[in-house]
Amino acid sequence: MAWSITHIGSAAAAGILLIVASAWSRVLLGEHTVAQTIAGAAAGATTAAAVLALIS
Repeated sequence: MAWSITHIGSAAAAGILLIVASAWSRVLLGEHTVAQTIAGAAAGATTAAAVLALIS
């Protein structure tokens, strides 16, 4: 069975909100720059897509 946004739905939306909130808090606390958080999100999304592709 292939994964799709309709199967993931509200869990994906909640996950995205948590990721954005966490990244924004890291910037506000001065722990990371905006560029670092964007790079981290891109690396995480790429890794997640690769894992989903391998298990599908």
